[in-house]
Amino acid sequence: MTTENFTWNIDNVTLEGKIWKTSNATKGVVALVHGFGEHIERYQHVAEYFDKHDIALISYDQRGHGKSSGKRGHVKEYTWLLEDVDRLLKKTKETFPNTPIILYGHSWGGNIVANYILRKDTSSLAGAVLSSPWLQLAFDPPKFQIAAGKFIGSIFPSFTQSNNLNPDDLSTDLEVGKAYTADPLVHGQVSVATYFGARDAGTWALENASKLAVDTLLFHGTEDKMTSHKASEEFAQKSNDKATIKLWEGMRHETHNEVKKEEVLKFVSEWIVGKVDA
Repeated sequence: MTTENFTWNIDNVTLEGKIWKTSNATKGVVALVHGFGEHIERYQHVAEYFDKHDIALISYDQRGHGKSSGKRGHVKEYTWLLEDVDRLLKKTKETFPNTPIILYGHSWGGNIVANYILRKDTSSLAGAVLSSPWLQLAFDPPKFQIAAGKFIGSIFPSFTQSNNLNPDDLSTDLEVGKAYTADPLVHGQVSVATYFGARDAGTWALENASKLAVDTLLFHGTEDKMTSHKASEEFAQKSNDKATIKLWEGMRHETHNEVKKEEVLKFVSEWIVGKVDA
């Protein structure tokens, strides 16, 4: 497997991306949108696993994340995130012409991908994957906090505060949380505009799941304390059989970083191979 980096300069923001090319002939490529607060280097082991199945990976650090520029945790307009996915798919097609593409999103990235595949033309995709997608949170934020956020957001939408993430909630392998906390490219800030943009988009995706036109795999841990696995089930149930749901009993938010991550990655890889070989 070889890697190369790329850069996009847009909207006074620089986005940094990376491509993991396969060791052998490429059967398909995964275009990945990462979760909130993290960055693409956390998917190195995922890329290595996909390489065993001749699946390439391409991704980018989202605005205000990782090595990309922008205020940490702030995106003024949700639609900008969907436009960045357009850029990702264009880059994917340029780099891997005539190669089946799977669009993959984790957590916040799953929120973005869910909205993308419901709002945009998906005819060029072989499939989509939603990993622990943020369709709904697994908890209800205090009503006073929501009210205060709306008020502040009307005046100062870029106002940020801690997302109060508990690193132990990432995985039952507590070393994952420790590494997350120590990672200098990880951040724990979320702006009012970013939070409400994602919240409203998740609600919209659930309400419009019946419009899904591309085969989609959802997978979620049943002990996820961040995003709701029940919302993932609801999305699949409303999709008119276009979505498949896989629940991982006892697993937390990052199933791809769980103690049994090999089992998870094997399942996901086999689903992907089935789509790119179809």
